[in-house]
Amino acid sequence: WFVITSLKESSSDKEELIVNCFLRPYEIRYKKYRDYTATSYTIEEVSNDCLSPTGWKIGYITPSVKDKKRQFDLSGGNRLDFLNEIAKTFDVVIIYDTHNKLVNYYLESEVTTNKGFRIRDGQYITSISNTKDADEIVTRLTVYGADDLTINGVNPTGQSYIEDFSYFMQGY
Repeated sequence: WFVITSLKESSSDKEELIVNCFLRPYEIRYKKYRDYTATSYTIEEVSNDCLSPTGWKIGYITPSVKDKKRQFDLSGGNRLDFLNEIAKTFDVVIIYDTHNKLVNYYLESEVTTNKGFRIRDGQYITSISNTKDADEIVTRLTVYGADDLTINGVNPTGQSYIEDFSYFMQGY
């Protein structure tokens, strides 16, 4: 299961369709949160708070971290980054079940083994390219204050954020 972000048709020597996509958990990135503070919460409690508006659920949690409690004090961001912060705090690895929309937490030792794979110069890679997408170069400042005070009424666009497109004005 994937989230397709762009399609590009190319027809030089042969017709090609270049598909830019991410795994399905990428859709969690579109859900935002403001501030989150929790004291002495388990991984399940914090994950439920994070996943509640996304449609994703918690699957497996390795038993050795299930009862551990941690503190969180996060400023706003997207919920995919929130999940990664949970995994980092509890020292676990996330394995996504993209078909059932489940988030599973494992210890790194449960899912990884070192098989001695090495990459040397001239092996495996036949070509490499780097594409810069100017659509992703935008600075967005989301403004909110106490008691859910916003700038919607005074912002000319009526939005609760301000965008800076000065990158495009420099002729790049």
